[in-house]
Amino acid sequence: MWCLKFFRLSVCILTLVINNYAAPKIRLNKTTDLWPLLEKHEIFQPTALVSDREGNFYIFDESKKAIYKFNSSFELVKSFGHKGQGPGEFLKRVNKLLLSPDGKLVLLENWSKKVHYFDIEGNFSCSFILKEIGIPHDLAIDRSGNHYFTDRGFYLHQEHVLIYDRNGKLMEMKLPDAHFITWADVTKKGTPHEQTERIAHLQAQHYRRITINRDSEIFIGRFDQYILEKYSANFKLIWHKEMNFERKVLPYASYNRRGTMPNVLGSVAGDGAIADLKIDDKNNIWTSIGIEESENEPVDDHLRHWIDVFDTHGNHITRLLENELPHNQRGYTLDIYKARLMVLADDRLLVYNILYD
Repeated sequence: MWCLKFFRLSVCILTLVINNYAAPKIRLNKTTDLWPLLEKHEIFQPTALVSDREGNFYIFDESKKAIYKFNSSFELVKSFGHKGQGPGEFLKRVNKLLLSPDGKLVLLENWSKKVHYFDIEGNFSCSFILKEIGIPHDLAIDRSGNHYFTDRGFYLHQEHVLIYDRNGKLMEMKLPDAHFITWADVTKKGTPHEQTERIAHLQAQHYRRITINRDSEIFIGRFDQYILEKYSANFKLIWHKEMNFERKVLPYASYNRRGTMPNVLGSVAGDGAIADLKIDDKNNIWTSIGIEESENEPVDDHLRHWIDVFDTHGNHITRLLENELPHNQRGYTLDIYKARLMVLADDRLLVYNILYD
């Protein structure tokens, strides 16, 4: 009998704790706009951003194909890299810059399917080319040094997360959930309009952004539908978070009259995409979001952007900077170092202090 009473008491206490749980409040205080700094050093096309463990930050400039290192006081330390196809050189745009668990600077040159390694002083270490992938869209690295890629190759591995070792060897492909349509589904019989809609659905459901926390848990953001998912290290689904927002839906696809390949329209980050995913020191998940509200071709004036923050259990903590950020059709790149948030939007680099209440 006493066991039953103890159990009931425990349940009551747990229920009270859950009902009275209050997520920590998060606010942002804008400290500076680094646009003059970028202009001073002629960084006109910044496409990727990351901070190291000392608070230095690195920016890749597509126009010069170079990396710029700044200290925490926003002073230029050095630049390195240039255009070319040799070691430590870049031919295409770098769309992802991150720090590996062992403190190396890692760059994803996605259209070249190439991954570059540098030390934080700018010395080239190694690079490898991805052979079994369409167009690598995002990259995360776990504590063992394995590389996790999402693929925007459209018909190739868009439903998979591809895992490579440190040397660029494909280890395995993961299909976390069987909720995607396949190319075989797309080519089923039907009218051109029906096939077009299937193609649009295929494009809209492929994984877009990926990040890994210190516990080797994996977070994936989905394209178009605002869906955030958390997986264990062995890709078991832990939770699935689906956020809703009001928007006008664009026609997503049309056939290219010059050929038989479909041509997808309106697939910018503004179409309800998760443009970036980051995890802070408290294991909160930060998402950069953009949606398209125009019924016509995408134009900057109709893009709305904000930042959503979730705790590690998928509870929504807060929405930040809605309608406060400059218009940007690619979506925003986020970087978090301790209590410093940096937001990269085209040629604008905004800096905020994160205030946890």
